Amino acid sequence: MLVTMSPAMSYLLLHLAALAALAAMTVAAYGAPPESTGRPPRFWLSSLVALAGTSAVVWVAFSGGWRADLAPALWLTVAVTLFMFVLGALRSVALARLAVVLGPYLLVLAALAAVWSHAPGATATSAAGPWLG
Repeated sequence: MLVTMSPAMSYLLLHLAALAALAAMTVAAYGAPPESTGRPPRFWLSSLVALAGTSAVVWVAFSGGWRADLAPALWLTVAVTLFMFVLGALRSVALARLAVVLGPYLLVLAALAAVWSHAPGATATSAAGPWLG
């Protein structure tokens, strides 16, 4: 028997998966000793999974066009911040240590985006009215 899922339910599961990946990254950031010269592989793996999860949410949110509501803007903020952090952490161990602070911040932003995602929104062309029409 094939089970089908509504688009709203699959979108909710995508949000929960991205939140779980961000939570795993935050936990992995606390796992490395502060005096270490680098980060363990679980930190990098969890960071890349978190980046993939948030990027997937952004991809799905913006696949129909640019969105003008709050939830996609928060997810985009989380994904871009995480991308820039991973790039910087590859080059600097000191920056990688900031994951302890950045992880919970991004987790709170993503949780707000997940809660806010069910609010009705508009695409950019309908929100701009006469400006872009």
